[in-house]
Amino acid sequence: MGLATAVAGAATSKATVLTPQEDLREGEDLVAHVKNARTGEISLFIGTKEVTIHDRKVAARLVRATR
Repeated sequence: MGLATAVAGAATSKATVLTPQEDLREGEDLVAHVKNARTGEISLFIGTKEVTIHDRKVAARLVRATR
């Protein structure tokens, strides 16, 4: 299971398609750090910005993708 497959379908809203403004810029990386899989705490890093989210389903899928 790849990373893209791991998080596919994890969004709960109907707006799951990214608009051009939401997509990553060329050469820009997004790094996800699962801090606590049980609580679903995930830190997302892009450039110098850090955003923390809480989503147990996404955290579980990311952990499974690494096994």
